[in-house]
Amino acid sequence: MKKLDKRIVYNAFKDKLSEQLKVLQDKLGAEHQAILDESKSSAGDKYETQREMIQSDMNRTMTQIENQKQNLSKLVFTENEYITNGSLVQLKRGDTMFTVFVGPSIGDIEIEGVLIKSVSPNSPLGNKIINLKVADKLNFNDQTIEIVNCY
Repeated sequence: MKKLDKRIVYNAFKDKLSEQLKVLQDKLGAEHQAILDESKSSAGDKYETQREMIQSDMNRTMTQIENQKQNLSKLVFTENEYITNGSLVQLKRGDTMFTVFVGPSIGDIEIEGVLIKSVSPNSPLGNKIINLKVADKLNFNDQTIEIVNCY
């Protein structure tokens, strides 16, 4: 498995987080506009119910935006011998190699033909690999996983 440029991987995850934040902000703007439009066109119980539903959606979206901002602030670029938040890690399970980026869990990214999974440090796998180093082994879901590379 080839070694990826960690700066490219880090920037790809940062870009993905930023894109997700923009989508949420656009959604919030649309929800705000829906409340304005609703207040111009409706009256009575139907209006109140619709307005409360939209307000509930807005509150949920604002919470997601805050979570996304926190995820962005937690995304760190580290160079460390031990696995920490911000580490890019190549793992081997049996004959299968896979790559994870330890940070906010935001889905997978493919770079240079390599699929990289985002793994939160608080996830079951993230929790097990934090503070390990190259050549360490761990048992995860009744399988042995070896740390092949960490950068």
